[in-house]
Amino acid sequence: MRAAELNEDLDDLESVLASAGAVDPGIARGVKLFVAHLRTSMVGRRSCPYSITSRRYSVWRLVGLYLDEPFTAFVDGQSGTTVGYVLKGYRLSEMHKVEPPRNLGFGCSNSVDYSACRWTYESQRLRLNQWRVLFKEIARWIMWPAFGFDDDDRRRMLRDNLDFMHAELLRFFGKLLPDRQSRSSLRSSLAGMQGTPRFREFCELCWRPTEYASCQQASPDDPAMDSKNKRFCSVHNPSDSESRYRVDHRYKRAFRNELEHQRGWAVSEYSVEFTPTGPTTTAAQRKAAYDLVHARLHSPDADRKRVRSLKEKAYELHGQGLSQSEIARQLGVSRQAVSKALQKMRGILSRREVVKERDAELPEFDPGNILVKLVAELEKQGRTIAVSTSGGDSPARQTRYVTERRFRRLRS
Repeated sequence: MRAAELNEDLDDLESVLASAGAVDPGIARGVKLFVAHLRTSMVGRRSCPYSITSRRYSVWRLVGLYLDEPFTAFVDGQSGTTVGYVLKGYRLSEMHKVEPPRNLGFGCSNSVDYSACRWTYESQRLRLNQWRVLFKEIARWIMWPAFGFDDDDRRRMLRDNLDFMHAELLRFFGKLLPDRQSRSSLRSSLAGMQGTPRFREFCELCWRPTEYASCQQASPDDPAMDSKNKRFCSVHNPSDSESRYRVDHRYKRAFRNELEHQRGWAVSEYSVEFTPTGPTTTAAQRKAAYDLVHARLHSPDADRKRVRSLKEKAYELHGQGLSQSEIARQLGVSRQAVSKALQKMRGILSRREVVKERDAELPEFDPGNILVKLVAELEKQGRTIAVSTSGGDSPARQTRYVTERRFRRLRS
């Protein structure tokens, strides 16, 4: 699930929890810890790693960690009533793999055929939906005298808790889908269940439309349209040995990172910015990013380490008013090298009509900064973090390794 969409859902969940004052304090505290854990897991990521089908990042493990004990305590507090009898022995972290009790006079009376589910998450969502129906029916009939309540305030409190669980909590669990499977479901629904494969509007390596998109715009009734490439344009067709696919594929990561910077998801790796010369369209933005990445300011292999080239450093210092001799002295190179670097930089910038310099200095590659931010966020939540070391390398070296590995996970 995308980070932006998940943050909106988490905000809605927290707002509903704040407005529903009758929610059990233990369940409310568990939901807050659960939400805080999800927000921390998305630091430096474009999507949430947790999903209802993941083994490494299982949502149900978090539910069992934060919500199982409060839910069990809540059910135990309803002993002697029909609610306590129906929900006794069930846990929130296991509701995705067990069906609710049947033949109770309300909800979930019909069996469900799980063999028709194509994906694993579909069967889990069906079971969650059955539990939602059960909670909804219990909350609907909670005012009946047969449920064993003598206090109307207790009935209303229980009804509010069941409403929150079926309308917000269980519904939210069902939305935490893996990116691949959620995209597949969206593709099937948009295609009208006709088996039409998804295609990209723009090439993955440049600003041009894909072969499939171009053919669809030119002649949508062409029978040969299905054989067109749906990911790349004709200039970057991988099946064509004469195309620029193998040349430009080295810049794919840098090109994608620059596009993410335009959307505010990443930090740019360049000291200048190419802005569109015409109307700001998606194609114009991709063209500007393509030109910047392929301007050879530095090699694509150096992009991964965020190392600026001599041309960028010299151009930045020259913009501050330093002479070539002062720049050469500060960078530790010859004046001729500075002159050549500035000349190449002017040649690159002259090819674009609009050039914007970065306002802030590019951050250096420092994994420790990410770790410091993570530790500070955990300390705000009252949690701690520790790095264990064991034989072999020195503790300082092992700590640096763990830090860099954590940085790569946050960047991935």
